[in-house]
Amino acid sequence: MMINDPRLKIKYISSAFVLISTIAFVHLFIRPISLDIESLFNTSIAAIIIAAIEILIFSHDALYSGDNKFSKVFREHFPSEHIADKFNINTKIATYLWLNKVFNKWENKENKHHQQWKRTLSRGYMCRFVYIIRKTCCYFVIGSIILMSLDIIIYKIFSYELPAHNIKIEDKIIFIIFASIFWSIVGMTNSIKKKNGVFERFNEINILHKSWIDDHIHTIRDFDTWDQQDAETDKP
Repeated sequence: MMINDPRLKIKYISSAFVLISTIAFVHLFIRPISLDIESLFNTSIAAIIIAAIEILIFSHDALYSGDNKFSKVFREHFPSEHIADKFNINTKIATYLWLNKVFNKWENKENKHHQQWKRTLSRGYMCRFVYIIRKTCCYFVIGSIILMSLDIIIYKIFSYELPAHNIKIEDKIIFIIFASIFWSIVGMTNSIKKKNGVFERFNEINILHKSWIDDHIHTIRDFDTWDQQDAETDKP
């Protein structure tokens, strides 16, 4: 992967956000972080479990493969879908054709479409970033309210203190408020219908790709230039 790959910065920021928010969530609502070995071990286990769940949720590119409204808007103007419609072929083959025979070649800095390649990846991963932020904040807000309520109920009924019981309620509320505000701001400024939002900007550049396909239809039509057998086994 190239060092100047526009995806890297967004991936790092997304990972850092999820990691920091996970540590804060674990500390405030599951098990406080302290410097003794046993506590650090138990806290690490809790954080690893939650991180593993998040990896399962996001590693398969939920925005790309999902069936929710965000995913549908994200895929609305995919060039591969346009190719599939033009030639009446399945989407998997069309995706292989678009990525391996056209788009990935634009990664070369000498290619005249290189900047368009960079903008496409940057905008696509900004959509993923917004999606991950919204989902992460949503899960943590709901999880925080449930765990805080459960802690209060268990203590009042059974006089039993859960590991995070002695964390100040004010700190927990601040976390919930901050996550809620961040969730709302990201959602409002980058909704799927927002003018100049990340989803609209991603669709704009995909529309340019579709125009390129229409202008170079003879190139796409030349199926002798690509291996259909490889396409059948290639992951979109």
